[in-house]
Amino acid sequence: MASTQLVNAIKREKVAVVDDISKFLETKFDNYDEISDLIKEFRDNLSTKKKKKLTFYNEYISKEMKRINSEQKELNEDDDDFIPKNKRMKEATKCWKKYQTTKNFQKEKDAFEANNNSD
Repeated sequence: MASTQLVNAIKREKVAVVDDISKFLETKFDNYDEISDLIKEFRDNLSTKKKKKLTFYNEYISKEMKRINSEQKELNEDDDDFIPKNKRMKEATKCWKKYQTTKNFQKEKDAFEANNNSD
């Protein structure tokens, strides 16, 4: 996964290229005002951070990882219940699979989706 600095640098470069194209087109077209509005709209879309859609799975795993991590803070590596950091996601996934078999799963999933898909 790319670092935030790299992603931001790429976004800045894209915006700079759009600005350069805009300056070039301004010299070539008489009706540049119409084109300019479209370019500004496109440029603004480049600068806007797109929000990742929250899913029930991601929400559950996020909460489960927080729970596991807080439990593990109190344990030592020698404890029987200790889970190494590189195995904790696997543990959260096991909990997810177990949770899917509970009778409340579908009701809670439907409620989550009803609250989060109102965009």
